[in-house]
Amino acid sequence: MRREWAAIDAELIRLGIPTRDRHGASGPGRAWWTAQNEGGRIIGIWAESYEEAVIELATSWKAPIVWCVADTDLEVRNRYPRSKQGEPCIHKVPAEPIPGPDYAPLAPLF
Repeated sequence: MRREWAAIDAELIRLGIPTRDRHGASGPGRAWWTAQNEGGRIIGIWAESYEEAVIELATSWKAPIVWCVADTDLEVRNRYPRSKQGEPCIHKVPAEPIPGPDYAPLAPLF
């Protein structure tokens, strides 16, 4: 797994995409990113950029990401009903998250 993350980080750096320093302090762009993969699972990760979040989530969950949005205050995540502990949180897969007060369509990376 360590080799996978090193390879992902190397590719992100090659592309000029900010990545987090796993051994240091977070940068100013760090945010929680809420996403949904093609399997309908609502997932999230702390990342420095949209691209880092999408690539890491797609790799971790082995499924393409349909949409992903910066969500540090968990507004988007909280629009989805939670599953019971230990069960996957699966929802219908739209092209963007459930609309909220500041709704804006998203452009997927993949």
